[in-house]
Amino acid sequence: MGFLDGFIKRVIDALEKGKKLAPKDIARLKRILEKRKRVVTIASRATIAALLMSARKEDGKLDEKKFKKNMILLEMIIDTALKNAEEGKSLFSKGMRKKLVSIFNDMGLNGEDTARKFIAHFDEMLAIELKESMEQVKLRKKEERKVVPKIKENKYVEEQEEKKKRLKSL
Repeated sequence: MGFLDGFIKRVIDALEKGKKLAPKDIARLKRILEKRKRVVTIASRATIAALLMSARKEDGKLDEKKFKKNMILLEMIIDTALKNAEEGKSLFSKGMRKKLVSIFNDMGLNGEDTARKFIAHFDEMLAIELKESMEQVKLRKKEERKVVPKIKENKYVEEQEEKKKRLKSL
């Protein structure tokens, strides 16, 4: 048994039996998790940013339909992969892989390479972080939709008042 196998066994045993880990193992585990957290955070933010950027029209406005389509599809793939993980199945089917390739191609990336790397680095931490990031984006979009009509209403009211003033001055 190599170092890594022994480390994993000690950590799992301690967790399952409620034993205390050696300070060295705690420090190693903490570094591993903190590093993985940084990688997952960057990957999640990059994925969401790429989704948003790829859904921009030439005028800079967001193509809501394209963005929603890819976001919902990616979310469904992630949910299915998580479910497969819980059931001990292969995380990604061929159909899911094809959908990932399509999403990444739509994002202007090399779909085959990006899907292969995404699948290779996919785990529950990345899935959960991506889902949380997606929820944040959805909430922001919802808030933007609430604010935009109010701004338009105020602008409309101001324009109407300006017209009335001009008419009175004539």
